[in-house]
Amino acid sequence: MSYWDWLPYEMQEYVLKIRDSQALIERRERPLNRQLCYEIRQYGQLREKWGLGHIRVRPICKKTWTDRGVVIKFLFLHIYGEIKNSHGEKQTKFLAFNFRKALGVCDAVKGDLRFDLRFGNFEVRVINVGF
Repeated sequence: MSYWDWLPYEMQEYVLKIRDSQALIERRERPLNRQLCYEIRQYGQLREKWGLGHIRVRPICKKTWTDRGVVIKFLFLHIYGEIKNSHGEKQTKFLAFNFRKALGVCDAVKGDLRFDLRFGNFEVRVINVGF
């Protein structure tokens, strides 16, 4: 005879209900945790590929007011890449609305930024010389 058999029937039912509800909670949370881990990995890949400065991720949310209070619904992300130019000013470029697209666009935006930085110090003056 085990300790489980010694428990009263009501207690056994209570423990089984707790087990079932915990399994339900874990089943609901598993996709959220998987999505969170996926986004963390993609952020790391983007940060490594960007390599120049900060990556800013700005979530865009929608607030709705209900009887229970404020409900915040996540809509999408704005992902920006930042870099300091030769004058010490921050330049911010919009990359994409999600990490996958930002990874694809990263090289082209980096090339544009480096081109701007390389030629940003020079002034081009056109001098009209009359003959």
